[in-house]
Amino acid sequence: MSEISEIVIASKMPEEAADYCEEVFAKIKADSESFSLLTAAEHRYMMGFDPGKEAVALAQRMGVHRYTIDLILLLYSSLRLRRLYEANGYSDEMFVSTILSNLGYATETCMKLNGIIGCAYFYAYHTMFNLTRFRLGRLHFELVKMPFDYKDVCKKGETVLSCHIPASGPLLMEDVEESFKLAYDFFKFSGPMVIVCSSWLLYPRFYEEVFKKGSNLSKFYELFDIVESKERSITADAWRVFGTLETDPYKLPQNTTLQRNLCDFLKKGNSMGGGYGVLVRNFEE
Repeated sequence: MSEISEIVIASKMPEEAADYCEEVFAKIKADSESFSLLTAAEHRYMMGFDPGKEAVALAQRMGVHRYTIDLILLLYSSLRLRRLYEANGYSDEMFVSTILSNLGYATETCMKLNGIIGCAYFYAYHTMFNLTRFRLGRLHFELVKMPFDYKDVCKKGETVLSCHIPASGPLLMEDVEESFKLAYDFFKFSGPMVIVCSSWLLYPRFYEEVFKKGSNLSKFYELFDIVESKERSITADAWRVFGTLETDPYKLPQNTTLQRNLCDFLKKGNSMGGGYGVLVRNFEE
């Protein structure tokens, strides 16, 4: 077994992807210059710098896609990150749910959308790898600065909690509320906790015209005070619903109610969109 074998197995990526990652990593390890590029990229990444130059050079040297090298880099960086989790007193269960489960999902998504074993959204992982973003129950959270004054509750620049929604099954309200409570305790809030969320799930027109009334998605939307919304290109988020990079609404799959409703919405010439919402929870009351 290689250094990354345990990481690969725990990510639960498809067997084909796991075998390929092991194969590519073994070839990198066997070539001193290639391994030097990987270790340099890992060092830069874990220090908070862009490892793009080294990653591109390594992909060219190995003759594999950049997405593949990005995945190998994240897997290799996970070795150090796991030690950092332990040093900070974070559980291995949290490490697996925050990091490895996401890498497994990212691998499946890249294979499905791009036909490549790799990670197509490398940029999305930096807050997870610098120990600022964690999965707590159903949701991911990180501390951010409020970008504006919000009523009489929060001033611009104050610390609030940003919420992210991983694609991992139904968005049940009891699970969402449990995550809010876990975040309140984990980040040691006292008094009101302001939560912000930027997502396609918070687009007002989707709530009005796409989401089924009374559905989990509608209920999630209703939790938030939507303070900003805007249209987005179909390429921004449609793949999350349809599992394809196809942009012609007449060629998109319609296997679920959400897919059918969104297809009808897009066929009318409408765009995808997103919203920015705010909610407040106080678990001391």
